[in-house]
Amino acid sequence: MAKQTGLSGWGRTFVPGREVRSENLPAVTRNAVLTRGLGRSYGDASLPPAHTLELAGSTLADRILGFDADTGVLRAEAGLVLSDMNRLFLPRGFFTPVTPGTRFVTLGGMVASDVHGKNHHVDGTIGRHVQRLLLQTATGRIVECSREHESELFLATLGGMGLTGHILEVQLKLHKVPSPWIYRESFKIDNLDELLVKLKEAGKEWPFTVAWIDTVATGKNLGRGILYVGRWAEKNEAPDKLPKPQQHLLTMPFALPSGLLNRFTIGMFNRLVYYAHTGPHKQDICDPDTFFYPLDKVGSWNRAYGAAGVTQHQAVIPEEAGAAGVRRLIELLAETGSSSFLSVIKDCGPEGDGLISFPRPGMSLALDIPITSRTQEVIDRLNKHVLDCGGRIYLTKDGFTKREDFRAMEPRLDAFLAVKAKWDPDAKIHSALSDRLFGAPRASEEDDDEEQVERASQAFARAEYEREERARTGIAVEQLATATASTAAIGLRPPLEVSATAAGIGPDAPVVGEDPALAATAPALEARPKHTILAGAGLMSPVAEPPAAVEPTPESAPAEPEVAPPAAAAELAPPDATEPSDAEPSAVQSAPPVAVGTPPPEPERPAVESTAPVFKPE
Repeated sequence: MAKQTGLSGWGRTFVPGREVRSENLPAVTRNAVLTRGLGRSYGDASLPPAHTLELAGSTLADRILGFDADTGVLRAEAGLVLSDMNRLFLPRGFFTPVTPGTRFVTLGGMVASDVHGKNHHVDGTIGRHVQRLLLQTATGRIVECSREHESELFLATLGGMGLTGHILEVQLKLHKVPSPWIYRESFKIDNLDELLVKLKEAGKEWPFTVAWIDTVATGKNLGRGILYVGRWAEKNEAPDKLPKPQQHLLTMPFALPSGLLNRFTIGMFNRLVYYAHTGPHKQDICDPDTFFYPLDKVGSWNRAYGAAGVTQHQAVIPEEAGAAGVRRLIELLAETGSSSFLSVIKDCGPEGDGLISFPRPGMSLALDIPITSRTQEVIDRLNKHVLDCGGRIYLTKDGFTKREDFRAMEPRLDAFLAVKAKWDPDAKIHSALSDRLFGAPRASEEDDDEEQVERASQAFARAEYEREERARTGIAVEQLATATASTAAIGLRPPLEVSATAAGIGPDAPVVGEDPALAATAPALEARPKHTILAGAGLMSPVAEPPAAVEPTPESAPAEPEVAPPAAAAELAPPDATEPSDAEPSAVQSAPPVAVGTPPPEPERPAVESTAPVFKPE
């Protein structure tokens, strides 16, 4: 089987393209068509539009810029990965206020998707907790926005899929937790109607609720499932130790044959899951990774869907449609002959602030559907029912919705597009998703389509040749180790399983631990500081005021945008930290962009160990 190359979302639908990454996110995003994080959106939200080969990647810009332990307010660069944020702050008694179903997402990506989680009925989306953003707009302006300043831009960016500007920094308030453990209960329920009633009732008592359902079972067993509820364990309930970091139980080494997951095999899997829950009720104390990110235990689990890939149809069925609306969606899936390997229902609370943010009051049903030649027909039928119910779909998971269907289900779209046009009048920032749903921007007269296609083809051919040469000579492995070590020295060191992605080797590249050459680097990496706090070494310094918006004029615009973090570092760094001087600019000002697979240069910023106390339940 030929190895798939290029860029893809989590659904593994590949397109020609590559990322260019740098620690200097303002520099690498200037004139970029789109910024991409870890590419965990299922469809084409993080993919470049047609005839565009390059986009910017944010994962090297992952520094913490400030944290106030009294208020829980964090300011960080957009490339900070949630797994790193959890690793650093959970031992200190803080956790993200809202988390999606994977910890391998960037802070900027969480904002762009306005992610929601098991606590949406209580705490809303991540946007509710975001206080300020720093963006670089399509015109090159660096703008601070919030609910008080440039509020239209701020609200359009929450759930705006990265289309309003390049997110550079995020300031949000973390949640204080009584312990680093979760108290969990689960209930086996044998039919859909009862499950939906129990799910809604649980939301009145529990902050975290979610249900897995069997979409293949028929008759009275249709929609049977397991209801999970949870809350943060109190100090007297929790073990007097920190949870162990989640490890991969296994990693899918290759994509399984397409078609292996079908209605029969998925039905067998669902029966196994259902009957594995022995007894009607269970309760226990578990670690947050097990509760929030069960699928992260299997590395590259999306390969199980085969080379053709997977799409997720996630829709919210409004409360007015009731259980009948959810039931009919499941029945439609069966009528098309399709099935969902993973089907999850969540209780959604009030609509968020984002102009096109996904959730609204009702039940959210997420269906993982293996891609086949009939997938478009399946999605069209599901979307028609969603429209009839007055619901809408989640753009972060979508890869097949038609433009006319999305416009019909999203009455807020015109308001969003008006804000986008105000800040991006020439539609310079766009993606494969926005071209599909909103229409592609018209090419300028001097850009002939055939020339664009030819240039893209030639560039992609060169990129393919370079990729093959790296793989043939083994340089990719060496570069991965170098990039991982460099990241450890200058910022938050990603978990080893993320390092392959952060180094830009590609979705099928080896990760640390799979190759002896890489495994040998692990002890050296562990000896390095696990993170550098650019601003506030003890994680206790108050959050500085964000920099004023930089609005360059044509006459005075600098060659490179000014970057505020070094100035903030001078205010917040501890007394013994080395301050950057005019003679020796900081690495974030001078680091050049790096192409996919190229290790970033070693910066000259000193690493500062955190002296914050480790959190322990009393």
